[in-house]
Amino acid sequence: MRHSLVPFAALLLFFSGVSYSATEPSAEPQVESGIAYLSGGAGADARAELLPKVREYGLKLTFAGLPHREFLAEVTVRILDGAGKELLSAKSNGPFFFAKLPSGQYRITATFRGQTQERTVTVGEAKQTELPFYWQT
Repeated sequence: MRHSLVPFAALLLFFSGVSYSATEPSAEPQVESGIAYLSGGAGADARAELLPKVREYGLKLTFAGLPHREFLAEVTVRILDGAGKELLSAKSNGPFFFAKLPSGQYRITATFRGQTQERTVTVGEAKQTELPFYWQT
């Protein structure tokens, strides 16, 4: 009996946490508690749609798995201000997450498959602050 690798490959893509399908949600700005954000970019077309829209977003988060640095999606992002007040809680539609934040210091938590990472970041007005997150996959 011959076994097809196609179902196995489909399962690998399904469980990788990344949506490579053409049905990724459109990269339209969302707003929560006055904070605008965008997420997505799992495929080349999605990145081409997303990247021209993000110049004015002060924070860029990137999500990837190790050891191969494959893009990850479905990451829960929380942004807290310097006093610890939650400003935003959202799920990323792809490996890139952008937020329009006023200049200041923030605490960012990112959770993928139950594993949470936390970082402190300072966002300025002059240029976009980039912050990568990596998980063992």
